[in-house]
Amino acid sequence: MSIAGSAAVKTPAIGEFSIGIIEKEIRGALGVVVPGGLLGGVWLWASVSMEGYCPKTSGLAIRPEASRGEEFLQRRVDRVGVLRQPARQMTPIHIARNHQSMGKFSADAVAEGLKSGKFVPTDLAWREPMEAWKPLAEFQDLPEVEDEEENDDLGDVHGESKEAARPEPSGGEEPAWERRKTLGGFSAMIQSAQQILGAPAATFRAMKSEGGFSGPLGYYGILFTLTTWVASGYQIIALRVNPSAVLGEFSAKISAAEMEQSLGIFMALTPLIAVLGAFLGAAVLHAALLVLGAAKKPFEATFRGWCYAAASASLLQLIPLCGGMMYLMIAVVLLVIAQREIHQVSTVRVAVAVVLPAVVGCGLFLGLYVSLV
Repeated sequence: MSIAGSAAVKTPAIGEFSIGIIEKEIRGALGVVVPGGLLGGVWLWASVSMEGYCPKTSGLAIRPEASRGEEFLQRRVDRVGVLRQPARQMTPIHIARNHQSMGKFSADAVAEGLKSGKFVPTDLAWREPMEAWKPLAEFQDLPEVEDEEENDDLGDVHGESKEAARPEPSGGEEPAWERRKTLGGFSAMIQSAQQILGAPAATFRAMKSEGGFSGPLGYYGILFTLTTWVASGYQIIALRVNPSAVLGEFSAKISAAEMEQSLGIFMALTPLIAVLGAFLGAAVLHAALLVLGAAKKPFEATFRGWCYAAASASLLQLIPLCGGMMYLMIAVVLLVIAQREIHQVSTVRVAVAVVLPAVVGCGLFLGLYVSLV
C-alpha cells in the first residue's frame, strides 16, 4: 500500500474511542448488577436471619434451638430434682436491639454488659425455656457483678491484674489485626480475614469504634495492593495469550502492548490509590449515613469498619476470571454488616447508605454519557 493510501485510512476520533469504551463498560456493568445483586442479597439475608430470633417477637425468624448438651443437662436437672437456678444461668441468653440480634451471651457476660453499658435494660432477651422475649430489666436471676475496687483487691490478693481476673467477653472478638504486635503481622492478617469473612457480624460487633486510623488503613493498604497486583497480573497474562479476547472490539484501536503498559502504571500507583480510596470511600459512606440519620458513631468508626470490610473482600480478587465481580458483591455485603453493627441501626438503612452513593454516581455518569452522545 502506498503512503498516500495509508494516509487515507480513517482513524477513530478520540471522542468516538471514549464513547466506545463507555458503552462497553455500561454493558459489562449491567451484566454484573443482576447476578451480583441476587447473590449478595442471598448472603446478606443469610447473615441477618441466622442470628436466631424468637417467633414471639414481632414475627422475627425462628428462635434458636437448644443444643443436645443443654437439653441433656435440663433433663437431668428435672429428673434428679436439684435446684434449677444454676442450669438456667448456664443457658445462653440471646440479646436483640431494634429488632437486630446482638448475639448470644452467658449470664455473667450479660450482667457485665449491663454494668459497663454494652447492654441497656430495654434490650430484649430470650433463653430456653421462655415463651417470649422480655426486657433485660425484667431478668431477676442475673449474677451480681463485683465493683471495680473489689476486682482490684482480688487481683492484688492473688497477684493478678484486674484484666486477668475479668472474664473474657463472649459473642465474638475484634479483628486480630488490632493485636498484630503480639500475634505478628502475617498471622494477624490471616486471622482477621478469617474472622471477617467467616463471622462478620460478631467481629464488627466486638470491634472498637476508636483506636486510630493507621491500623485499619495499613490492613486495607496491604491486602488491597497485593490482591490488585495479582488481579492485574491475570490480565497481563490474558493479554499475552489472547489479546482479542480481553480487548474485544477495541483490539483494532489499542494494542496489547499499550494496554499492558497502562496496567503497569496502574499497579505502580495502587498503594496511593488504596490510601486515597479508603478515605474517600469512608467519607462518602459516612455522609450517606448522616443524611439518613444512621451515623451513631464518629467518622473514625465508619472508617475503621470500611477498611476492614473492603480489605477482606479484596481477597476474592485472587480468584481468576470472576474474582473482580465477586469482590464487588462481597464488599457491599460486608460493608452493610460492618456499619450495621458499628452504628447499631437497621440493615435497611445501612444498605441504602451503602448503595445510595453508587446510584447517584451512576446517574451522574449516565447523564454525562447522554450529553456526550
